[in-house]
Amino acid sequence: MPDEITVTKWIAALRQGDEASAKKLWNHYFQRLMNFARSRMGAITTAVYDEEDAAINRGIAEDPDAFELDDDWFASAKPTAEVPELVAILKAHGRWGRPPLPPEARKQRVTMHLDPDVLARLKADGKGWQTRANAALRKALGL
Repeated sequence: MPDEITVTKWIAALRQGDEASAKKLWNHYFQRLMNFARSRMGAITTAVYDEEDAAINRGIAEDPDAFELDDDWFASAKPTAEVPELVAILKAHGRWGRPPLPPEARKQRVTMHLDPDVLARLKADGKGWQTRANAALRKALGL
């Protein structure tokens, strides 16, 4: 209980504009978050990511069209709406954003009833749970 009281005080202080409280909250929860992330990653090791990063970086280095997006690049960047050529391309699709799928490829909205524990497990990993549920169903059905 004392831990909860301290965290509550830090949150209240943060709301009052005390930036030091943000650091205290970060320090308090960072290791827990890291441990949680590691437990979710299972057997995946850092070495796998290091190898993958090295391969990606080699590919970038070999690509003559790739360049680092530095502060100068971001300072000169424009919103899409200010680049007429891009606006014309996007309007050719009939709308901004991703072009629509053909009707036969679109997902269909359905209503279904799930057991509470099934729904909780699907939502446990956060945003995108419907996509994960669709993938699980496809796998279970052999599609």
